[in-house]
Amino acid sequence: ILLCLTREQCGVDIMERVREMTEGRVVIGPGTLYSLLESFQQEGFIRETKVEGRRRSYRITPRGRERLDQGLRSCTVLGAVYAAVSLGIVFLFADPLNMLFLDAESTSLLPLARQYLLISAAFYFPLSLVNIVRFLIQGMGFSPLATLAGVLEMAARGFVSYLVPVFGFAAACYASPAAWVLADLFLVPAYFYCRRKLARPE
Repeated sequence: ILLCLTREQCGVDIMERVREMTEGRVVIGPGTLYSLLESFQQEGFIRETKVEGRRRSYRITPRGRERLDQGLRSCTVLGAVYAAVSLGIVFLFADPLNMLFLDAESTSLLPLARQYLLISAAFYFPLSLVNIVRFLIQGMGFSPLATLAGVLEMAARGFVSYLVPVFGFAAACYASPAAWVLADLFLVPAYFYCRRKLARPE
């Protein structure tokens, strides 16, 4: 909801925006929404900007932006912890995990499967940043930038595919990590651009 209010929105607009951002997974009813809006106002996270009959519009305050920044930091730390734990699990249990998908006749593939899992797991933190920052930018109302990050991911995978004849299977293992890193190199600066743009007075 706070993300929606980086731009001035009324209650109906907020409900629709939340539904779009979550692809229909989260639907907020009017009663719940207006209770939250009242709470956010009391906390100083948002302010009422316009009243037209029963239609009230709101926008985030500097304190609300600080709360968003806190959420971003918390998500980043959580992503880092998840990435570290996942890498540890993969390092210790890569072969048993791979055997869930391989039969006894395919054990010769274990070294390659282990290599793939370890390389991917080593880049889970960049992957977490892709998801955190992409959805943040989308929620701020800059969906084209979020989409462009996806295009860059595809471009990175396409580029790495040309390296496979030279570097073999190792290059294929780095296709997704290269995509995540390139997306982050775009998304992180894009986030700060969006934040500055929305912070400008209207």
